[in-house]
Amino acid sequence: MTKEWLSWINMTVAGISGLLLLVAFFLFITQNNSIESPETVSFKSQGPVSSFQLPQSSYDAIGKAAFSLESSPIVLQLPDLKKTLLYNGKNSRPDADATNTPMYLGFIGAKVPTAILPNTKTYLLYNKRQSPPRYEFSPENAETSLWIDVYADGAVAVVNVHMKDDKGAVVTTPKANAQFSLAEKPFMRTDASAWEIGKQRVDGTLLARQRARWYGVDRFLEKHGGKEYQDLVGKQRIDFGENKSFYAIYMQAGDVAIWENDRWSTATPGERTLGKPLIVVKKVDERLMTFEVWDSEGKTKIALNLLKSSEPPPAAQLMQSFKFVSSRTRSQFVFEVNKERMTLSPLDWLLQVDKGWKKLSSVDEIDAYVDRKLVGPLFIFEGVTKRGESQVLVGTLFNKARSDFIPIEMVMDAGENLSPAAPNSHHLDRIKGQADEMELDDNERRDVELHPHTRKEMR
Repeated sequence: MTKEWLSWINMTVAGISGLLLLVAFFLFITQNNSIESPETVSFKSQGPVSSFQLPQSSYDAIGKAAFSLESSPIVLQLPDLKKTLLYNGKNSRPDADATNTPMYLGFIGAKVPTAILPNTKTYLLYNKRQSPPRYEFSPENAETSLWIDVYADGAVAVVNVHMKDDKGAVVTTPKANAQFSLAEKPFMRTDASAWEIGKQRVDGTLLARQRARWYGVDRFLEKHGGKEYQDLVGKQRIDFGENKSFYAIYMQAGDVAIWENDRWSTATPGERTLGKPLIVVKKVDERLMTFEVWDSEGKTKIALNLLKSSEPPPAAQLMQSFKFVSSRTRSQFVFEVNKERMTLSPLDWLLQVDKGWKKLSSVDEIDAYVDRKLVGPLFIFEGVTKRGESQVLVGTLFNKARSDFIPIEMVMDAGENLSPAAPNSHHLDRIKGQADEMELDDNERRDVELHPHTRKEMR
């Protein structure tokens, strides 16, 4: 009985102890989860005071603005084009219209400049697709909100910049960007192959590759060209090409030639020369000729020089192979040349070839020599005159390039080779005077006076 009573007492004490533990645990949890209001918290209970702590009034002022911003619309300004726009000069070709000459401008990075007419609207756009983005000329000058107009003032271009905003109002600021001047900077091609003449690139070797040679004034045409070639007297002959592709042009300072039909042809600046590559003679010195070569649009030019080719003067010894045989008539003389007999009359032409001297008898042969299809030293027999007891052959000998000549006077002794006569200050340059002296009949006189190159008109 006593054991049962003790067991109940133990159980009761254990239950009361457990209950007390539960109550204590509940009170502990409840106390830790409770939040005190800021007003009841004392800063003294939060540990040491921070050195950055401010008075309570400062914390109470939080929420008030320190400063305020006002809203305002974005104002457009004129772009600064001075550092990106280049002036490459204007079209200075001799055939350019002085009253409406295009000016060439381009932006940095552009391959070629753009032709702009003075005082006309030229529209621009900002290309964001480029890397980096940059300003460009509007394709086909399509209208945009940004444009320029330019005009030349001496060696500079004056640029006026204009722009409108999204509402159509004209933008005028900053003034420094509204108008500025650009000094001329000649355009330098980076792609030399893009400019060609006759499938040949244009550079300092162009004339050499075209086989250009300059010997000076053509003394043959100057002396014997007559009215047909009067316009070429005093001009410089320039030979191009070789063999079948050979041709020659005659130019002086200021003259112009254009490229057409795969060759240079002299022309007067005008409608015919427009849109074609062009070469201009700028200066002629004793040993140097200076040219300017222009592209067809007048965007680019290049300076070229051509050195004068040298050709030795003719030598009178070339005539020593002539042997006088006899006189057939007063105007016909028989000579032995190259061991063959040849009848010569005043103003006959003899060309030295590989096998000796060849008489140019046909019109085609004469024309071929005039056009330099046949080349070589040329002797023009002007006639025979008397000096004392001797007959003297009179003529003119031209060198191969026709850049020089010497008068020829050779004593004619039957059976003997011609020998030089004593200098004669009255050398006969005009065969007409010789004909009068020799008292030729009318038919003979007609043959003497006619230049061989004009005989084709009679025939």
